[in-house]
Amino acid sequence: MLKLERVVKDKMIATVDIAPGIACNLKCKHCYAASSEGGGHGDTRQMNRWQIRNVIKNLVKIGVKKVDFGGGEPLTKFELLVEAIKEFKRLLPNGFCGIVTNGTLINERNIEILKLAGLDQVTISFEGVTKEVNDEIRGQGHFDLAINACKLVKKAGLPLAISITVNAINKDQCNKFPDFAASVNADALALQVIEPRGRAIKYWNEIGLSTIEGLESILYVFDRYSTIYIEVPGPPLYREFLNTFFNANIPIKDKSCKGGVESFIVTSGGDLAPCPVYAYELNLPTYSITSSNVDIDKILREYREFNTWIKEKALNIETCKNCKYRGKCTPCPVPNRKKVIECEWIREKWLQLTDAIVNSRVDLKVPYKKLTSGKLYFEVETQPKPLIINLNEKLFEKIIKCNSVHDIISAGLPFSKWNLIKFLCKLRSHGILEISDFWRPFSTPSHHSDNF
Repeated sequence: MLKLERVVKDKMIATVDIAPGIACNLKCKHCYAASSEGGGHGDTRQMNRWQIRNVIKNLVKIGVKKVDFGGGEPLTKFELLVEAIKEFKRLLPNGFCGIVTNGTLINERNIEILKLAGLDQVTISFEGVTKEVNDEIRGQGHFDLAINACKLVKKAGLPLAISITVNAINKDQCNKFPDFAASVNADALALQVIEPRGRAIKYWNEIGLSTIEGLESILYVFDRYSTIYIEVPGPPLYREFLNTFFNANIPIKDKSCKGGVESFIVTSGGDLAPCPVYAYELNLPTYSITSSNVDIDKILREYREFNTWIKEKALNIETCKNCKYRGKCTPCPVPNRKKVIECEWIREKWLQLTDAIVNSRVDLKVPYKKLTSGKLYFEVETQPKPLIINLNEKLFEKIIKCNSVHDIISAGLPFSKWNLIKFLCKLRSHGILEISDFWRPFSTPSHHSDNF
């Protein structure tokens, strides 16, 4: 779940497939759940109302305080969804539950029913900021229906999140994602990178994107500062990179494996698993929790052992040995990789971008104004209030008149190289100035240049 969820005391969360992957009214080209059509991923079974109630009771029993309902399309099993939400809220009135939906089945009546049942948040999936791009991936007519669903969710007074999977078709629109989320009054934007799973395998030549290409494309989401909360994939090092050079203000979360300890998934047939990798890639046995007398403690002991095994195996990954986030991050070791390509790429780009900035020219784009205190401020489009900087006019003019960032560093001004780089990157994120070679280290095509 995203930042807009209510604060609850316990971190434990469960993702529940209220509908099988095949129970969906769309045939999206990138959908991982679609692989259940072949039986290789997901669960083609369907719980009944008594089973889902027992599942909810067992989740609450082990301490789960947040439940996210998905599928498949959860609204295809509307009555079961309502039953599950009601049971969860009956047992845990202060718990938090949300749904992830394509939005096409939302109408004024059923969103009110879901709200009355106790729903706390709706996440609607898009794959583009225009009808043409979105519907190329999700099917004709989805865009208009999903936009209308956003309006109905907000009208009902529920928090709204937008979810987008970055892929080869929509990556050129990444710099427009925040404005699009704001245009539908979303409270948050969640991003992920497409993976070669499910139906995406069939369309990979058309829609496929490597993890590195996806993470690089997401950089353009942060080309300009945005007040909307954005959830991104990737390790803590990627988030630190975004915060340092893109003024992203993303929390550096603990990314250690929580599977089987703090997070769980429940298949549409009612089986509990610590994570999708356990259930769908390792093909290890899962256990039904649809009974009221299931030995849940025995199941948890086994899953905790799995979690320990994952963490111990991950410690042998070469990239992680000297990482500052070792112990707070667990790259999944199941693919048996010796290096984490994402982190290797980030470290390389960290050095390259630093070098590019140091050798860049700085061009002021927005004139400054002075407060009576002598501090400078800028009126910018990226935020409603003027941006105030803690520099006087004389010092700021010295910075702007230098021919390059290298010259600024050599001028002996009263701040360190890194503080200067962060300061200039912050101003760049607000469009106040441009750093001439900022994008030089990246291979993403220049179609993003309409932003700078």
